[in-house]
Amino acid sequence: MLFSTKHVIGTHVIRTHSLLRFVTLVFALCFSSLSFSHALKVFAYFEGNVIKGSVYFVGGAPAKEANVRLLTRDGQVLGAVVTDQNGEFKTPPVMDTFVQVEADSRDGHIGVWEVTNPKPKAGNMSSGTMSSGTMSSETESSKAMSSKPSSIKTMPDGMALNGQDAASSALTAEALEVMIERAVAAQVAPLREELHRYQNSARLSDILGGLGVIFGLAGGALWLKSRKPNESNE
Repeated sequence: MLFSTKHVIGTHVIRTHSLLRFVTLVFALCFSSLSFSHALKVFAYFEGNVIKGSVYFVGGAPAKEANVRLLTRDGQVLGAVVTDQNGEFKTPPVMDTFVQVEADSRDGHIGVWEVTNPKPKAGNMSSGTMSSGTMSSETESSKAMSSKPSSIKTMPDGMALNGQDAASSALTAEALEVMIERAVAAQVAPLREELHRYQNSARLSDILGGLGVIFGLAGGALWLKSRKPNESNE
């Protein structure tokens, strides 16, 4: 009888320790999933020389008034902006081909995104342009062109085309190229952002599904353990 009592007490102690371990594991997994759900995400893209994007938490909640810094490949700060109430931001024109967008939600969460612009448009430069090099609103070549008188060239069909008309046609072609790039970016960027958000939400659902599997397996194991002493007593 004494041996049976000690055996029952020992069994209860083992069950208690197993239950404590299980509860600790569940709490650890829950807290890790909560921290993941508050992870900060950034999406950005070039539209011409301007960088547009959004900052949000996993799950889709916008990061309002988050600090966004623009960094070069060497870590030099090009400038900074703040997201609006929808978590969106827009920068002044950036002349660098590579920019690292770093967002800080001011509560310890940081997100990073990298964007590239193979062909920065010099025609879009303004007084607020961000660049790691020297900024100038007018190049030396443009000054030289403006100082020279326009020359008249006779075309084979007898039509005359002066230097000013040639320059204006070139600018028109460049402006058309910029308009096309902006139109394509405006159409493609929302699709890319939606796909990026979906991938993040899928990861969160995977974690929640994993927690459900763990709960199910742990519950089944505890149920089997609770049946063994009863079967031995019978």
